[in-house]
Amino acid sequence: MEISLSDWMKYKNKLSAISTKASDELVAWLQTKGGYQSVDKEDLISYAYSLATKYGEATASLSAQMYDEVAEASGATVPSAEVANTVSYSEMTKAINGVTKTQTTNKNIGNVVSRYTKRAAEDTTLNNAERDGAQFAWVPMGDTCVFCLTLASRGWQYMSKSARKNGHASHIHANCDCTYAVRFSEDDDVEGYDPKVYQNMYYSAEGSTPSEKINSMRRIQYQANKDKINAQKRANYAEKNKTVISQHKKGDKVNITDVAIDKVKAIGPSQSSTEEKTLLQEMNKQILKISKESNNSNEVAMALSNKTISKPVMGTQNNVKILSDPDMYHLIKGKDTELRSITVSHNHPGLSYFSADDVKLFVDNPTIKTMEVVTNTGQTWYISKKDNYDDVDSFNLFYELVRENQDDPEKVVDLFLKKAHNVVERN
Repeated sequence: MEISLSDWMKYKNKLSAISTKASDELVAWLQTKGGYQSVDKEDLISYAYSLATKYGEATASLSAQMYDEVAEASGATVPSAEVANTVSYSEMTKAINGVTKTQTTNKNIGNVVSRYTKRAAEDTTLNNAERDGAQFAWVPMGDTCVFCLTLASRGWQYMSKSARKNGHASHIHANCDCTYAVRFSEDDDVEGYDPKVYQNMYYSAEGSTPSEKINSMRRIQYQANKDKINAQKRANYAEKNKTVISQHKKGDKVNITDVAIDKVKAIGPSQSSTEEKTLLQEMNKQILKISKESNNSNEVAMALSNKTISKPVMGTQNNVKILSDPDMYHLIKGKDTELRSITVSHNHPGLSYFSADDVKLFVDNPTIKTMEVVTNTGQTWYISKKDNYDDVDSFNLFYELVRENQDDPEKVVDLFLKKAHNVVERN
């Protein structure tokens, strides 16, 4: 028995339509409220939970129906499929708290609901496949990420721990049309799904380790889709810039006075010259002074470029939208800006380490050499690109980690710095 491509596409499109509707309803609701920053967090969590429950029940039912139809067509004698549980309130709370910790958009929050809506369908397939001893496969569709292609290369398999993450179907990310298929006999298949194609892509990729091969596949995919990727990045920047609440306006005067130099550590990458370190110290002194004048209620960012310190850019206590400032944008994005020639520094009013947004800015912009965080106690961290830093590899690594850990930005930062240790210097 073979599921026709037409039938499979109908199933996939229905799942996608339900997940998209859940996301769209949340985004529309947020827009009527003035955006996620204007909504009470508990109200947001409650509404997101209600949508993921409502539409998750729909996708789970659709998956159960598909499971039963495949079993009947295959001649398998198994009980009727049971629908999986939808997202719990605590899971949704953690997800919303995670995504709103960093600079985000209404659409990103909508993606949380979409992801959990889809997960109910995938859990349904895996739960019943495990119950009945059936095989499953990850079938890619549409614009498929490299990790999805790697999963697809595994072909048909029985249940294993790697297919689960905390008891749920793993690798369910937003804006993905891939989905699990099930079969009850080796004679069963999905038209068009050939794991050997994806195995050949993997084994022919450059590299001797799985990580090297996946990175090679990412580079190939990025080169083939870089125009589309860059267009989407520009659209994301534009949407994020619409949500700017507070920023330092061009022409504003800032009274900068000295602070005790012993409160600021000698910072910066070890290869920095004495003159550069002195300038970095001065820049961070200014950042701390401005923050202190606002009772540490604002983040402040500045940049060092060609031995020139930029004017300050200010934001809220939890975030400063650096690229929303025209001067900073042109400094970092300018066509004449030299590759890896800029150090960006900003304060964290608390004692927190790099955020996912900090690393995103670092990865997204080849002109940035070093990213620094200075706390209100003068403690300073930095990450800096080594000579062998690969922009494409690091870009793909970061966004793959974001897709895999969308509810845990801190984990994204930790994993990126760990995996990129050979090309990124940090302190």
